[in-house]
Amino acid sequence: TDRDAYERLLRYVYVGNTFVNAVLVEEGFAYSYYYPPDTKHYDELLELELAAEAAGRGLWSACQS
Repeated sequence: TDRDAYERLLRYVYVGNTFVNAVLVEEGFAYSYYYPPDTKHYDELLELELAAEAAGRGLWSACQS
């Protein structure tokens, strides 16, 4: 599909050989979402998201109070 339920563009982004989506998820700057039929990289992205959460990276880090 071209867009999600909120009309946001859905894309897999590469710069050279770097899978930008994976870098963003791995660093905790993005979530992995499951949008059938666009699930080609879902397992990879979910694994990276869980690792980022476990490590407390990015959006998974503790909030300052």
